[in-house]
Amino acid sequence: FNPITIWELSEEIQFLIENDKFERTIFHIAGSENITKYDFGLKLLKELKLNYKNVDQGSINDFKKRAKRAGDQTLSVSLYQKRFNKVLPNINKSLETIKKFYYEKY
Repeated sequence: FNPITIWELSEEIQFLIENDKFERTIFHIAGSENITKYDFGLKLLKELKLNYKNVDQGSINDFKKRAKRAGDQTLSVSLYQKRFNKVLPNINKSLETIKKFYYEKY
C-alpha cells in the first residue's frame, strides 16, 4: 500500500493534461512510500486527533471468501518521477493534505 490522496492525484493528472505529457506509456501515480493500511490508519487517526484505541489489526488472509490477489500491491512510481522530474508525496505529506481538507470541512 502506497497511499496518495485524491487531491494529490488530481494535481498530477492536471500536470499531465496542462503540459500535454500523454505518452503511450503506463505510469504509476501513487505515494512514494509503502506502509501497511493498519499503520496508515493509525497515523491518520492520530494526526486528526481521533480515537484510535479500539482499532484492531487484521489481515486480508483472515477472510475466507476474499478475492485472490497478490500480497504486495504497491506500485513503483520511479518511472513517473524520473520522466517528469517530480517527487510524489510521501506518507507525511499525504497526511498533511488530508488533515488540511479535514479541518477545512469540519
